[in-house]
Amino acid sequence: MEFTNKDFCNFLLQNKTDFSDYNYLYEIVLDNINKALSSGAKLELKEALRKFCFKLKERYIKSSYNNYRFFSKNSNWLKKNFDIPEIVREEMLNSLNEPDIEEKEIQLEKRKSFSDLQDLSARHKRRKTKDIRDQYSSYGLLFAAKTNLRSEGYTDFAKVIEYLMENPSQAKEVREFCQTSRHSVKNISGEKAMSIFVNSKMSKHQYNTLRQSLILENMNHFPSYYAIQQTKLESYPPKEYITITEVSASVKLQALLDHTLLRILKTVECVTSSNDIILVSKWGFDGASGQSTYKQKLTSGEDSSIFISSLVPIKLYNVKNDTIIWENKRPSSTRYCRPLRFTFVHETPEVIRKEKKLIDKEIENLQATQTKFGLIGHKLLFTMIDGKICNTLTNTSSMCCYICGAKPKETNILNKIYQKQPDETCYSFGISSLHAWIRCMEWMLHISYNSDFKRWSCTTTEHKNLKATRKARIQEDLRNELGILVDVVKQGVGTTNDGNAARKFFSDCSTTSKIIGIDLTLLERIKIILQTLSCTEEICPLKFDLYTAQTAKLYVSLYDWYYMPPSVHKILVHGADIIRNFVVPIGKLSEEASEARHKEFRNVREFHARKTNRRATNEDILHNLLLWSDPYISYLSNNGYERKSCLPLEVESLLK
Repeated sequence: MEFTNKDFCNFLLQNKTDFSDYNYLYEIVLDNINKALSSGAKLELKEALRKFCFKLKERYIKSSYNNYRFFSKNSNWLKKNFDIPEIVREEMLNSLNEPDIEEKEIQLEKRKSFSDLQDLSARHKRRKTKDIRDQYSSYGLLFAAKTNLRSEGYTDFAKVIEYLMENPSQAKEVREFCQTSRHSVKNISGEKAMSIFVNSKMSKHQYNTLRQSLILENMNHFPSYYAIQQTKLESYPPKEYITITEVSASVKLQALLDHTLLRILKTVECVTSSNDIILVSKWGFDGASGQSTYKQKLTSGEDSSIFISSLVPIKLYNVKNDTIIWENKRPSSTRYCRPLRFTFVHETPEVIRKEKKLIDKEIENLQATQTKFGLIGHKLLFTMIDGKICNTLTNTSSMCCYICGAKPKETNILNKIYQKQPDETCYSFGISSLHAWIRCMEWMLHISYNSDFKRWSCTTTEHKNLKATRKARIQEDLRNELGILVDVVKQGVGTTNDGNAARKFFSDCSTTSKIIGIDLTLLERIKIILQTLSCTEEICPLKFDLYTAQTAKLYVSLYDWYYMPPSVHKILVHGADIIRNFVVPIGKLSEEASEARHKEFRNVREFHARKTNRRATNEDILHNLLLWSDPYISYLSNNGYERKSCLPLEVESLLK
């Protein structure tokens, strides 16, 4: 009986089975032999077929899974006969004249030469080396092994044996090191593999491709994708608290906070059992337009706009002694930005008020989370919002301050402004530090655009022409000098004025001042205020109040003809009072995480979600956003990494 390598390939292809299915070939060979084989021969045959299938699959992968390329590239190898193990051949030839037990042992002795000792079983090795072991001592055998290894070129191996011969007391340490090293690289846990999976934003196909390539190199330490799936389930709240529809997906607030807290506690080594521990989190919502319109059945509405509510844990601390147990080192990152609800709907005042009312009701019914350390309470801060939401919830015009009600013409009259009675309940909205950068940049630009005629509004044709000419020149200079685009309309998604452009705008104040013609001192003071609000350190309200008051006076003395925008007025006049209202540094309450979530949402929806129907798509989006923001997975992915930045001396002088 002879089989060529090509015969086996054809068997596997005809029956549409995988190239690694050596059991199928094993059954074919046994059917063709029609002889009773011993258990040892069957094991040898199965092992030979397994090695053959491994080589076959390796060649097939190198041929890019293309049959034509595979057969043309490996034609010579396919023509060769399959190498049937010697023990199988002998049993086939001697099946008529079965030898006795002694002859079997002699045949087994002859099958392997002494030079192939490593291929024998442990029993055969002991039998073959019995005479040598009886004749020489252990020291003599080690010395002979060391000498032979050195003569064969294995100098490192020889040196290890020589070291152990001279220092036998070190044998235990060497053994422990070998065991530890072998165990440490043997396997990666499912949670660690999941952190790599999430950190790289892999798909199932990408993970399996990576794992398969490592298997071919005999270096695979990654668990199967099934283990990844089991670990994923731990990153989701219980299924009964998740609601999926055609146009939305949501998680109950209580369930999300409970799950988030339990995952945070996995990263904490020790917690004093107490009922005075509180988890402080920030939350908010925001809308984004310009979403892709999918070719999926939709009974009502449209999917071009999205409205997302998010939650970010800030810190876990003991109220009594003000001891911080856990702290989010990256509060403005999407790493910890947990999705609470998303709906495909336009951001309108009605939608904003309805969402706020819905979540406020859940907050009222919120209960402490039961953990192994006792009950842990929750405190939620509504700060991940922008000025539009603040004005909507307070029924205030976007041209007026929603805290004190100051109108545009009153903002530059500082004596009158400081006498107004503010609505202190509005302090809880915080300061939108990301939008503060954008609004301050636009503030400086609009002053520059109108500086030729020095009027707040542009009404006449002459003024409009002057403004358009100066605006075009400034836009061109900023693009050439700083590499940023300002006030350029983007179809369906606003303008190019974003956080990165604003930071670049204020990064080189001297160059910016020359381009737009704004006082350099004012630009630098605005930059210091924005950097102070964005840092995660505690700000001294008294120092900040004095600095902002001086800046406001400087601005009024220079540009009293341009009314101060409400967003800037809020920072310069009410900023210190807002800072006093929070026990958390104002920089940690930024809305940047929810703004950055929109980009991740598009990525997940396009590359990591099923497209079979809208429910399946929304379910995958929610699950992936929960997975990517899981505190424990984020902790493993970051591995203690904390981004550190050097603050200017002027900023440090405003901190506590």
